[in-house]
Amino acid sequence: MSEEDMRRIFSRNLNFHLSQSGRTQADLYKYMNVSSAAVSCWCNGQKMPRMDKIQSICNWLGIEKSDLLEEKTSEEKEASAKMAKALELYAQYEKSIPEIQKAVENLLRASQSDE
Repeated sequence: MSEEDMRRIFSRNLNFHLSQSGRTQADLYKYMNVSSAAVSCWCNGQKMPRMDKIQSICNWLGIEKSDLLEEKTSEEKEASAKMAKALELYAQYEKSIPEIQKAVENLLRASQSDE
């Protein structure tokens, strides 16, 4: 695979996962402490970040490196995005106060009994 193909795949995947997470290029460059121009180049397929930065992006988005570096079908991308969202929601649940956790558990039980 050519370097150009790798940049194209990376940029497409990065833009997809930013969109799915509701985050922007501005959010990314602030998180990564890099210039807006650097993130713009990543998102436009002009350049790729170093592997340590790719790992940091993945940690921030809650995805695997393969989600950014490999060409995937729409279904695979959607599944990855849903898993990242589920993990984010679970992390929020874990940080919540016990009363909120109990309310969530009751809602889940009620929705299961409706099925």
